[in-house]
Amino acid sequence: HWFRDALVLTSGGPSHSSDRNADLEKFVARFPRAHLIAVLDAVERSLFLLDRNVYIKLIFLHLAVRLRQLILPGAESSPGPVTM
Repeated sequence: HWFRDALVLTSGGPSHSSDRNADLEKFVARFPRAHLIAVLDAVERSLFLLDRNVYIKLIFLHLAVRLRQLILPGAESSPGPVTM
C-alpha cells in the first residue's frame, strides 16, 4: 500500500497512512519523476511470480533492478517494459 499511497499523494489526494505521511511526502518530493503506476505493476508481477513458485532470489533481484529503473528514470536506462 505504500507505493499506492505515494501515487495518491502525487495526484493531490489524501494519504490513508497518516503515520507515514512525512516519509511519503519526502519520497514524492525526492523522486518526482518516479513511474509509480509501473512500480505497482512490478510489485504485483513479483507477487504473481511468488505464487507460481518462481525462484525467489531471481524475483527479488529483478524487482530491485526494475524499481531502480522506475523510481530513478534515466539513471541507467529508460523505464521501458521489461518482462520476466
